Parts: sequence; structure tokens; C-alpha cells
Amino acid sequence: MGIADSRRRYGFVWFDGLNRFFVAGERQETLAQFFRTPPNTFDDFIRATDTEYASRIIAAENEALAAAARAAAAAERTLADEQRAHAAEQMAAAAEHRALAAEQMAAAAEHRAVAAEQVAAAAEHRAVAAAAALKAVHAAGPGASPPHCGPSAHSAPLLAERLLSRLTCTAFAAAPRIRYLESPCSDTSRPQSR
Repeated sequence: MGIADSRRRYGFVWFDGLNRFFVAGERQETLAQFFRTPPNTFDDFIRATDTEYASRIIAAENEALAAAARAAAAAERTLADEQRAHAAEQMAAAAEHRALAAEQMAAAAEHRAVAAEQVAAAAEHRAVAAAAALKAVHAAGPGASPPHCGPSAHSAPLLAERLLSRLTCTAFAAAPRIRYLESPCSDTSRPQSR
């Protein structure tokens, strides 16, 4: 194919000062109109050397977005862990408070039990003393008066029995925890006058 055939098949469209640009004859009508104004900065063209840098920038931005998403997920997990730890600390503090209250109640109950035992021991001591006095009155014989007592309408044994009964009832009232013993403080157990 000669130069004349080449010129007939391609039409000149633009010269940039160094190169001449041609368009195929069959596309002359559709493409030649785009070269009426030479290529310029308003065409938003990208040079081949810039595409590599643009690709790198896009890849770096994608990596940054992925890293930001991972950081956000890690922050959410950390917040959830902190909330669970805070809830566990609150539960532990509440349990400690309940344990302290239970210990205080146990100490108070122990203190009341010791006091009741002391009262019961004192009442038992008085009951033993009354029993000894009753024994001494019985040993002295009928009609004898207990020491430091004036004349009375009742006999000395009857007074001693009544005193022993009252002291025994006091001991049972002071020690209510002793439930396996039967209280002698019923109406049938009171001494009757003779």
C-alpha cells in the first residue's frame, strides 16, 4: 500500500507541535469532531504515569478504612469487656456487703446467746441456793421458821417450795433456747396451800 492509499484511508485531525494525528476514514465523521478543540486540562485526562500513583492511593485509602473498622470493632469489644468487669465488681461488692451484714447479725446473735446463758446461769445458781435452803428447812423439822423471818401463816417448807418454783420459772424464762426441757411453771406445778 502506498502513501496515497494511506492518506485516502486516514484523515488528519490534530497536530500537537511534534506529532500529527489521523483518524480512519470510516470513523472520520464520528471522531473528528472531538479534535476541533485540542486536548487540554479541562478534559480531566490522566497520564499513564499517574495511574500507578492513583492505584496506590486508592489501595492505601482502602487499607486505612479497613484498619479503622478493625479499630472500631476492637474498641467495642473493649467497652463490652469493661462493662462486664464493672458489673462483676458491683456484684462482688454487693456480695461482700451481704456477707458483712450476715457476720454482724451472727455476732449480735452470739452476744445475745452469751447474755442469755449468763442470765440462765445466774438463775440456776439462785435455784441451787433455794434448793439448799429448802433442804435445810426440811432438815430443821416441821414448824421451824427460816432464819430472819417473822411469824407467818404458812409453814417454812411451803415458802421454800414457792421460792424454788419462782426461781426455776425465772431460769426457764431467761433461757428460752432450752426447749427440750418441760417448764415446771404450769398451774398444776404451783404449790398449793395446805
